[in-house]
Amino acid sequence: MIWTPAISEESIYGTREILLQTKQFTDGIMFLTGNITDDMANQFIPEIMYLNKEKKPITLYINSCGGSVTAGLSIYDAIQAYEGEFNIHCYSVAASMAAIILASGKKGHRFITPHAKTMIHEPALANKIGGSASNIEETAKNMLETKNLLNSIMAKHTGRTIQEIEEATRFDNFMDAEKSIAFGLCDKIRSVFSE
Repeated sequence: MIWTPAISEESIYGTREILLQTKQFTDGIMFLTGNITDDMANQFIPEIMYLNKEKKPITLYINSCGGSVTAGLSIYDAIQAYEGEFNIHCYSVAASMAAIILASGKKGHRFITPHAKTMIHEPALANKIGGSASNIEETAKNMLETKNLLNSIMAKHTGRTIQEIEEATRFDNFMDAEKSIAFGLCDKIRSVFSE
């Protein structure tokens, strides 16, 4: 059984217990943790749509090794469309698609904790490649298109050239907080407790 912390909240109607996660959400605090999947995106999109109606400032905390490119791009699109202030904060690791989401924040609103890391690389196949030569050719074509799209997004948000991004993503490129800032994935080292 998973323990879910609750807090007491005072209102004009008296004291009531609410889940900590609910309180954080209503305060504009969101989390992107674990593998980025369609289920995660399907939960994230309605939440951000709800908060967008109120134009609440959001702080998104990331601890993710990445995952599905299509799910990640839907989260990316939602963040780009958000009309209020949006802060993104990596507190452990932002790798692969999660690193792109971290970088996608507005300059000056992308943070990383002192011992957090980022990792960027080329997109990889989730499953073994197989089938006919035509299928393999089409898969390779789609992968190159995805690579070019992700590289252009990363170049846009980091200020790097496409060539620099291609060179940096040829391998699993791990960066500490200072290197992540120097590369342009985030802007400042900051504790999770900073406002």
